Amino acid sequence: QPYKINPPLFDCWMRLLRQIPGSLLWLREFNPWSLDNLRREAENRGVAGSRLVFAARTADPADHCAR
Repeated sequence: QPYKINPPLFDCWMRLLRQIPGSLLWLREFNPWSLDNLRREAENRGVAGSRLVFAARTADPADHCAR
């Protein structure tokens, strides 16, 4: 849920992405505004927005784990 992503947590994630080349942050897909906002905030913290991957919600746990 987007409301659970607060600035200190997001800062921590972005530090990890900057320190680990080629790493990605996988999140569940939310509304389009959340995706745009999170990508913009990643860019503001020196991380390419393309390193944030948003996965569509799936009801099947096996599909979720297969990602």
